[in-house]
Amino acid sequence: MRRASPFSPSGTFRAAAVALGLVLCAGFPLHAGEGPELPPAGALVNLPTEGKAYAPGEHLAFRLSWSGLVAGHAAMSVAEEVVDGRPMWLLTSTTRSTKAIDWFYPVRDRVESRIDPDTGIPLRIEIDQHHGRRTRVRTTVFDQAAHQATTFQPGHDPVMEETPPNVHDILSCLYYLRSFPRLEPGETYVIDVHEGKKNWRLLVHALRREPVGTPAGAFDTVAVRAEVRFKGVFFDRGDVRIWFTDDARHLPVKVQIKIRVGSVLAELVDSTLPALPLPVSVAAEPARAAARATP
Repeated sequence: MRRASPFSPSGTFRAAAVALGLVLCAGFPLHAGEGPELPPAGALVNLPTEGKAYAPGEHLAFRLSWSGLVAGHAAMSVAEEVVDGRPMWLLTSTTRSTKAIDWFYPVRDRVESRIDPDTGIPLRIEIDQHHGRRTRVRTTVFDQAAHQATTFQPGHDPVMEETPPNVHDILSCLYYLRSFPRLEPGETYVIDVHEGKKNWRLLVHALRREPVGTPAGAFDTVAVRAEVRFKGVFFDRGDVRIWFTDDARHLPVKVQIKIRVGSVLAELVDSTLPALPLPVSVAAEPARAAARATP
């Protein structure tokens, strides 16, 4: 069967749908390839935090559009649960394309990450993504004490990989970034991420403070540019900007990604925001893995 050109109507919708499926379900769009040398591990320092930026009961709803066309809807939520007597927080991200996009390239994504409530470090992530006729289903279990991650996929033997201390997954890294006390323009924030059975570095460059309007209202924000060094299954490259509220919650209220034809935009349309928990103890802080580095 002949593949549709990226510039044909079907190819354009396909590119937009793929980007929509990864903008929020993976936290950030994915970029693969060579780039400038990353800051060395020795340059990373722990950042203290004054408390949590999110809590169980939080729900964020987004409208996804491509070149002015409403093309999908996404949601992110935080819940509390107990597994084998251990308290956990469940982070969930879902994306669904509209009927117009379904005609060309349906997207149905669900990502669930279970994290330690005190540190935000992931314990397990489950990915169930359906993009057109392509499907990605897998579970990764993290043994943070042993610095190991084991990935399970249907029809394949489990794969165990060594990981950096306190490594994050593709969803927990977004929430961990939100927990920084401040996102300061001019700074670069670095987080170790395990994805695709490999370890990568996520760099977030804080650009500037600016007001932003969304369907959910107007916000004072910090604009950042995400540079992700792990390869996606369905989407390989793009320039992504994210606008976080310039407050204790650091809500992602707007995400924009440039694709081959136009750009994909995610905007906050509604939110449920519970009261934030009390600050974590100073003793828990060394376990936090994100860092700030000067590029």
